[in-house]
Amino acid sequence: MKNNQVASAYIYSQQASVSMGTNRLGTQQRNPFQIFKNSDTSIELHFKNSNGTKVKLYDHVITAIIYHDNRKVILNKLIQITDGDQGTAELIIDAADTKLFATGYYNIVIMVNDSAAYHDRNAQIMFPMEVIGAVSDVTYDLVDITEFPSIGRQSTSGLSKQILGAGEYTHSTGIHTVAIAATDFTGGLEIQAAIESLPQDGDWFTVDNVMQVGGTLIQPSNMPFDQYTGTFGVVFEGNFKWIRFSVDIQQGTIDKITTSV
Repeated sequence: MKNNQVASAYIYSQQASVSMGTNRLGTQQRNPFQIFKNSDTSIELHFKNSNGTKVKLYDHVITAIIYHDNRKVILNKLIQITDGDQGTAELIIDAADTKLFATGYYNIVIMVNDSAAYHDRNAQIMFPMEVIGAVSDVTYDLVDITEFPSIGRQSTSGLSKQILGAGEYTHSTGIHTVAIAATDFTGGLEIQAAIESLPQDGDWFTVDNVMQVGGTLIQPSNMPFDQYTGTFGVVFEGNFKWIRFSVDIQQGTIDKITTSV
């Protein structure tokens, strides 16, 4: 699996900056780069001067120093310049590199000609990075959901935990299969998805290509149920990183939702 991420302008939906100016930039809250063990990760870096103009990267040597919170250096990696005119470069952390890391949080310092290129207002120089377990280590055959905590002031409305979607699995064709087991259930169920690695509230959207097992398109996407008892199967396709379920339970129960990708 190759995991592509972007810094300055974006780490997925989060903004970051790689500055070669003398003015130190204000600290920005950002999601960490995600590194899966036993997978290749590509991090695209856009270098800019403090006035926002692109840096010409010709004749620069750029490296990344990755260290743990205890300041122990784990990896020193050469960064490849991909477009000298546009100021872009690529840090590749390959599967072999990930064997050096335990799961947890690390920091990346970007060095340009032996000088740190990223600054915050405290003169610290770091990008956050999280190393998580190998995608192949994640249980993906079957995932059961049995709890739907209430949301808002409507006690009948609930939202499940988020689970990994097909976009995070190397083996997947993008097909998600869902079995909804219910007892005397009246209400609605909506499948939601996100393509961001660390989705915020505004990143979720409704999946609108849901098919009942057997080939019938379900309209509307908010599946209505009327005193339903049994197991209802649906399938949908998409390169989603996360999925979750929004429910409105007017009567009865949703006993379990089982997913497979």
